[in-house]
Amino acid sequence: SQLVRASDPHEISEMWPETLVVYRCVIRNVKASGIDDLLAFLFAQRTQRDVPVNSLAWHSQIAALAGLNGHREAGAPVDAANADSELTQWIPISLRRAQTRGQCLATARWARVGSQVEKITGHFDDYLFFRSPLTGNFEAQCDVSAFMMQAMAAGTFLGNDGDRSHLWQGTFRNSASRVKSDLRFSGFDQWIHQRSVVRNDTCTTSLNGLVALTDHPPAPLDPWYAVRCWWRMHAAARDIRISGNPVIPEVVELSAVSDLRGWYPYYEVSAGTPGAVWEHLPEENSSGQIVGHSGAPPGSFCESLLAYQRPIDSVGSIDYEFFYEPGKTEVHPALDRMVFYLQPDGVRIHWLTDGPFDRTGLGPENMSELLPRSDAPSPLPIKPGAWNQLKIEVNEQHATLHLNGQPICDTDIDASNDRVFGLFHFADQTEARIRNLSMRGNWPLTLPEPSEQELADPRPEQLDADLAKLQDVFTHDFAHDGVPERFFTTGKNQPAGTVDAGPDGLAIQRPGGSPWCDTFVNLPFLVHGDFDMEVAFTEFHAIGDEHGCIMLVVELDDDKRRQCRILRIRDELQRQELHSSLSEIHQDGGRSFSARPPKKSEAAAGRL
Repeated sequence: SQLVRASDPHEISEMWPETLVVYRCVIRNVKASGIDDLLAFLFAQRTQRDVPVNSLAWHSQIAALAGLNGHREAGAPVDAANADSELTQWIPISLRRAQTRGQCLATARWARVGSQVEKITGHFDDYLFFRSPLTGNFEAQCDVSAFMMQAMAAGTFLGNDGDRSHLWQGTFRNSASRVKSDLRFSGFDQWIHQRSVVRNDTCTTSLNGLVALTDHPPAPLDPWYAVRCWWRMHAAARDIRISGNPVIPEVVELSAVSDLRGWYPYYEVSAGTPGAVWEHLPEENSSGQIVGHSGAPPGSFCESLLAYQRPIDSVGSIDYEFFYEPGKTEVHPALDRMVFYLQPDGVRIHWLTDGPFDRTGLGPENMSELLPRSDAPSPLPIKPGAWNQLKIEVNEQHATLHLNGQPICDTDIDASNDRVFGLFHFADQTEARIRNLSMRGNWPLTLPEPSEQELADPRPEQLDADLAKLQDVFTHDFAHDGVPERFFTTGKNQPAGTVDAGPDGLAIQRPGGSPWCDTFVNLPFLVHGDFDMEVAFTEFHAIGDEHGCIMLVVELDDDKRRQCRILRIRDELQRQELHSSLSEIHQDGGRSFSARPPKKSEAAAGRL
């Protein structure tokens, strides 16, 4: 370890001994003295600092080993070995391109521990997608690791940056950009609470209660909700819950969005912008065309693939129309690396290479023999100079192709095939034109209740389970009945300030000072048995250099006069937080408090 710390490597070849040692110990789960420290040093001082430079593959593997080792040290399960750790409502997806796969970057791995999911190892941009598409009006919220993980809704992900003046923002295709922010966060905890509300084709995202982005993406909105993490980060998300009235469609349109949100080029050429190699063009009587342009050097067999972010389900299908003009306009469907190359005499398989990053020696011109055709017509029922209809169906590890309503291919797909759908053509030979593309899957068509969502913390629903049994309810209309003294007693322990009744309740202004100044509203009720109390507040604003808060207090009628308190507070250090405590009185008249750690919250409105 001392020799490694004293070294100054410039090439990967100078680090093989320490690499081999940590690799074998972690992969074989062998405990050895100094290994944890050695791996921590390699990750923190080499990988995190990009030393040596231009060594992405090595850094990726070291980050994966560090994540795996740290996860084991925490005593959490690494793989889904039992029903409690399996994920059925969420799908792990990585943005995998020729560059990342050709360089053999690590594979992403996630693990569930109760209502928390942890990303142990990463490939590049790594996501966990909610399995069902969501349209209409809904909201999704969760806690994510501060600075390291973001949530994505309506095709855009957003997260905070450690210096408080910037945000991370991006899309599945374009990864993250660091953007300037005028938000003024008072501070951050280990977790950031993120909430995305989709209403009327607008997505509003809040971080710790501050609205950070109001997005008006082109319609139709991207229907996939996900959490995202970069490969170098070991992060987590917890209590992911989706509510509201979403519509879960049976069919998702994939070719109607003008910026091709959700699509990405496998070879990292441009896409989704005017004049890009892959672009969206309007067309009468359709939702528009996806066009893959030609123009690569003749004879180069220039592979060009546009892939969709969300793989086809284990049982699912893709339908689309493509224009066919032999030698001029052609496009071929792909599942992962497996390209079904359509020719008049049948279907051949072209295996996608990783271009300049490919290590297999397979040439881009590779083509298999014709696939066997027991019932397929010969020649294929393809119509030159016209639009053709193609459907690709997947059933577990089996794929079937239909062309213009007739089956043309029926074949097995390898278990390693991730079923990412793509549109392929040789850009030196043809262009590609596609329209009316849609996806079907075997995803659930109803949103589970939060109590049934596998990554939602069950405790809120458990606490509220008995609310239906509480039949006695007190309600009051402030706008109609004002603030009668028999229901509300207002007062102050110091003069000044106002309490005004309005249609929405009580508006309170409280000047501060020393000692503690408060304006209170008491409800002169005695409540017995089981009960639930809640107060809603809006427009909370505290200024000055001292504490300012709104507090809900319930005093219990026991010998210690216990008080349950929850506060939305701005303290003298300008920290915006939520506090909760339980206090009791002692014989000398003093009180002692036991409290949970405070939680950061910038929300100006909410419920206590």
